[in-house]
Amino acid sequence: MRSPLFLLVTLVLLQVPLAGCGDDVDRYLADLGSRNPMVRLEAAKLARRVDEPRLAAALAPLLTDGSQDIRYNAAVSLAYIGTTEQVPVLIHALGDEDREVRLAVVDALGQLEDERAVPSLLAMLDTEPEPYSVIWALGNIGNDGSLDALTPMLDDDNRYVRYQSRRALLKIR
Repeated sequence: MRSPLFLLVTLVLLQVPLAGCGDDVDRYLADLGSRNPMVRLEAAKLARRVDEPRLAAALAPLLTDGSQDIRYNAAVSLAYIGTTEQVPVLIHALGDEDREVRLAVVDALGQLEDERAVPSLLAMLDTEPEPYSVIWALGNIGNDGSLDALTPMLDDDNRYVRYQSRRALLKIR
C-alpha cells in the first residue's frame, strides 16, 4: 500500500489538478464558455468530477451546442452534478435530434428525481423503440402519475421492458 506522502508527491510531480479546487472551478467555467469546441468538450467531460452548482448552471446552455459530443457530455455531467434548476432545460433537451443525447438527458432527469419531468418522460414512452432508460427514470422519480402508463408494460412482448417496468413500479409503490 502506498503512503499518503507518495501519493501527494506523485500528484505534484504529475501536476494532476485536484478536483474541487477553486482555481479548477474558475478554469472549467471559463472553458465551458470557450469559443473553441474542443475546449468546451473537454470542460464538459471534466466538470462531472467537481460537485459545484456554478458548473451545473454553465453546463445547461451546452445542451443546445452545435456539437453532439458536447451536448451528450453536458447531459452526462448534469446527471452527476446537476440541480433541479437545470430541469427545465433538460426537459427541453429531450427533443434533441440525437438519440444518445436524449438518453443521457433521460438519465440526468432520473438522477435529479424532479417530478416536473414526468409528463415529458411519459410522452417518450411512445416514441422510444427501446424505452428502458425512460422507464428507469420514471421509476426513480417515483411519481404516482406514472402508474397508469407503466402497469400495462408488465405484459409487453419485450422481456427487458417487462423487467424495467416491474422494477419501476416497485419503486413507485
